This record gives sequence, structure tokens and C-alpha cells, in this order.
Amino acid sequence: MKFIKPTICASLTLAVSMMVHATDSKQWPAKSINLVIGFSAGGPTDTAARILAREMSKDLGQPVVVDNRPGASGTVAEKYFVNQSADGYNLMMLVVPTVFKRIFDKEHLSLNEQIDPVARVYSHHNVLVVNPNYPGMKDVKNTKDLIEFAKNNKHGVSFTSAGSGSIGHLAGQQMAYMAKIDLQHISYKGAAPALNDTLSGHLPMMFGDYTTLLQHIETGKIRAIAVASSERLPKLESTPTLMEQGFEGLTAVPWGGIVVKAGTDEKIKKKIQDSLKKILSDKEVQAKISDAGLLVNFAPANTWKEQINKDFKYWKNVVDANGIRAE
Repeated sequence: MKFIKPTICASLTLAVSMMVHATDSKQWPAKSINLVIGFSAGGPTDTAARILAREMSKDLGQPVVVDNRPGASGTVAEKYFVNQSADGYNLMMLVVPTVFKRIFDKEHLSLNEQIDPVARVYSHHNVLVVNPNYPGMKDVKNTKDLIEFAKNNKHGVSFTSAGSGSIGHLAGQQMAYMAKIDLQHISYKGAAPALNDTLSGHLPMMFGDYTTLLQHIETGKIRAIAVASSERLPKLESTPTLMEQGFEGLTAVPWGGIVVKAGTDEKIKKKIQDSLKKILSDKEVQAKISDAGLLVNFAPANTWKEQINKDFKYWKNVVDANGIRAE
């Protein structure tokens, strides 16, 4: 009786494995796809995810099911996600707060190696606003006025944001660091209560989302003194950016995008990326995402991955320089 040599067995096994793998990627998707979201239903991230899920279902010919797993700035969902198969049937919406969690949580940092970006799908912008009815804020119309006010106030100036460790929180602390002024962050569990106290006059200032604040800016309840993007924003053309006002390199532009488990077939990743690019080019989809308070801002995997790494490095330096802790 003749035996097949081990080297031949190994070659046959590898060939069969490669054939099965190729067939899987070619036939993908052959069943429903799970899209994990790290936040509760009803918020902007969830709304955008559900819009994408509906459109991807049509485009790919298989159901895309949204799976909400809220908690800890998205890390509850992320820890669940990285334990799923790297087969393209498990996707996750990755957002800035989840990435920023790595800055404060060393244990969470290792999860970064288990995630592979596919495409950025949206971004949104932060605006620095003041309540003109707050004592001393009537004449604060730009960051120069704010700096002067802060330096003449021995107790400094309070500001708020969407929460401790949020990009608005970190942008405010970096602005204070660069201007050599005292800005004290007042933390809330979410943007809604922070905005309510800013509008009511309990707090003088807030870094908040452009689309949420715009209606209150237009009514005069709050005044925009800077936008934290690289260029001026529609309907706020008269409000200069932080960079225009001397804060070189300071932008605060949150984003969200779709990721897969590391090790997912490149052909499957390409199919997902192409589907997202096609969907996000549709004017109706853009309008629906805009209604959720977000701006469609597609970027392919390589471009987005570079941005993730750049943003992480920049904001980690901000945290370290300011001794910031997430409460």
C-alpha cells in the first residue's frame, strides 16, 4: 500500500482551503449580515446605521440587521464584535468616542488590532458657542474676546460639551492650553442636558454639534464664536474657524464608519466598500443622513485608517499635555 507524501497532503489541503475561501468570497453575501451599533436606538449614529442597513440590503440582496449594544462609549459593542467571525457577515459602526476610549483605557487599546476599517461614511462639525445673556458674555464675539474675558476672570470660564472625554471636551482643553487661559469643563452625560443648561444660562459656553446648535444660533439664544473645522460652515459663513483665529492645527471633526473583523477577506471588504460608496452617492440617502444631523463624507479604507491613526495620536497628545481624565 502506497502512502501520499506529507508534502503532497499539505499542498492538497492548502489548495482545497484556498478554493473554499475563494468560493466563499465570490458568493458573499449568501445570508443576512449583522451591523453592530454601540449606542441606543434613536440617536444619530443609530439613525445613520439604519439608513445604511436598508440601502445595503437592497444593494447586496441580503438583509442587513442592526444590532444595538449600547454602553461605555461603544466599547460594549466593540468587545462583542471582536469575538465574532471574520467572514464579512459581522460589521460594526466605529465612531470617534469609541476610538477616544482607547486614550483613557489601556486595556481597550488592544482591540484596535482586531478591527479593520472599510470606509468612513459620515462626519459632523463642532461649534464653539456662548450664551450672550450670561454675565460677562454679552461682548464676547470671537476667541480674542473670550481670551480677554478669561484672563480678567480669576475663576476662569466654565464650558461644557457632549461629555467627559468627548471631542468637544478635548478641543476646549486644547484651546485653553494654546491660549494659556483657564477653561473648566463641566461634565454631563450627553449633549442634551449640556445644551439645556447652556441655553438656560447656567453655563456660559459650549462645544457642540453644528446641526444641533444651528437653530439656537439663528434665533439668537446662543452666539457662535468659532467653528472647529478646517473651513467655514454653511449658514455660519461669518463665523471664522479656530485656525483662522490663531489656533493652528486645531479642528474637532467627529466621524463614523464601517469596520469588519481583522482577517476578513479583502474581496469581501472591497464589495462592502463599493456598496457604501454607491449608496452614499445617492442624493436621497445624503438628505436622510443630513436630517439625522450628520454629513455624508465617504472615504475608502486606506484614507480613513490614516485619519484614525492621525486623530488618535493628536488627541492623545492633547490628553497627556493637559492631564485630562475621563470621568
